[in-house]
Amino acid sequence: MRTTLRIGNEQALTLIEVMIAVIILTVGMIGIIQAYIKSLDVLQISKDYLIEVPLAESKMVEIQRAEVENGGLTQEKQGGQFPKPYDNFHWEDEIGPSDVPGLNTVKIRCFDKNIFPARDFLLISYAKSK
Repeated sequence: MRTTLRIGNEQALTLIEVMIAVIILTVGMIGIIQAYIKSLDVLQISKDYLIEVPLAESKMVEIQRAEVENGGLTQEKQGGQFPKPYDNFHWEDEIGPSDVPGLNTVKIRCFDKNIFPARDFLLISYAKSK
């Protein structure tokens, strides 16, 4: 037998029904908060990529310019930091052998050292070897 409080002809909610409704609302709110936090993470990743992609492309242009000026590239590794206002972003390039004779693989990695674990952008291309 269920105990309920009657007000006039209407039946009031029991304490258990109210508690179940509160639990359902709490679970829903936790889901919404987690989705919001995840969307902020994705927004930051997108913002970083919008900066890193043009930076990597500009570094690739520098390497291609050196390729044209020097008649090809030698295998090497370099790294550095971009100038202000992007001084928190760093770059590493690696020029190495490829499967195609006469070509080197050029890999440029851009990343923010202030973020752990590092999220990086990798741009890969080919260049004439010396």
